[in-house]
Amino acid sequence: MRIGIDASPVLKERAGVGNYTYQLIRQLSLIDRVNQYVLFYCHHKDVRDKIMKLENPNFESATVRFPIKIMKMFWASVRRPKVDRWVGKVDLYHSTAFYLNPISEGKSILTIFDVNFLAMRKFTLWSGRWHFAPKMKDYAKRCHHIITVSESSKREIIKYLNVPEGKISVIYGGYSDIFQPKSDDRLSGEVKRKYQITGNYLLYVGTLEPRKNLLGLIRAYAQSRAKDDFILVLAGGRGWQYENIFKLVRKLNLENRIIFTGYIPESDLPGLYQGASLFVYPSFYEGFGLPPLEAMACGLPVIVSNTTSLPEVVGDAGVYVDPNDIEQISFSIDTVLSDPELRQTLIRRGLERAKLFSWEKTAKKTLELYEQVVN
Repeated sequence: MRIGIDASPVLKERAGVGNYTYQLIRQLSLIDRVNQYVLFYCHHKDVRDKIMKLENPNFESATVRFPIKIMKMFWASVRRPKVDRWVGKVDLYHSTAFYLNPISEGKSILTIFDVNFLAMRKFTLWSGRWHFAPKMKDYAKRCHHIITVSESSKREIIKYLNVPEGKISVIYGGYSDIFQPKSDDRLSGEVKRKYQITGNYLLYVGTLEPRKNLLGLIRAYAQSRAKDDFILVLAGGRGWQYENIFKLVRKLNLENRIIFTGYIPESDLPGLYQGASLFVYPSFYEGFGLPPLEAMACGLPVIVSNTTSLPEVVGDAGVYVDPNDIEQISFSIDTVLSDPELRQTLIRRGLERAKLFSWEKTAKKTLELYEQVVN
């Protein structure tokens, strides 16, 4: 087979879609020496020095210097230009970032991570509700098959996009092998110094946006006993409506107890996890929920919401909370921090649970699906 993959998401900060695309391509290059691959990059700048460097000779790259946002507008409206103009003829093309790259020939696969823009409309920009949602319904109809990352997302794709169940395959994500339990304090110490973190801390990793329920986390932290002995580290780039988060911190006089690190590169994340005492992730909605998985792989006890995909990822290895119940979140934080036996149980279960997921498994199942769709 000759397979095309949209690699454009790896050119951004590698969170979410970018991380998925990068890890999928990397693992495919390690396990597949039979099929031919062409990776498509679209960006308004010259990105030849940023494209993935892979040792597998079966992988080649095709780049076009053009603004990706404008290109997506053309693809959504007139379905032009066809991507095989740059990648050549392919048997299958995999669009990895919600939008469908049009091709002249061959089968198409689209990864849809979630449909929060329909399922959680109040936590979505108006452009997502009124502009993106109709396009996604069209993409889902036109592609030959859909990959999603949890059974929870599959149910919602069926419900909101009116897609038949047989057209959707669930393939879980994984985590990089750099996420390991702490062997010594060197790595976590370097990261703490870099981000000016002193003392013990609770950790959240993810974008600063309403869907992640950071207002609820901050209120729960403010009510907890933990705030006297543990600072709260919120690690992630700024999304939309992040201003309300900073306003609440000022209102509650927590400026000296909460640290905002900004976007954290993957290389710093293991040390950040390893140095923390507890990971808290009370998100309202997740298509998969990679940060709790990374935290468990690093030997960190986790508290997560009892919503959407998070129970699929965490299993019996975490403490579950209602994201709308501030007192429950606060109580759970204090309970885990004050109960050594519970902490050790969560850590042990988390390490075992994390072993069920890997990017290698993701790539193998994706490759199997490629073969099924083409044949």
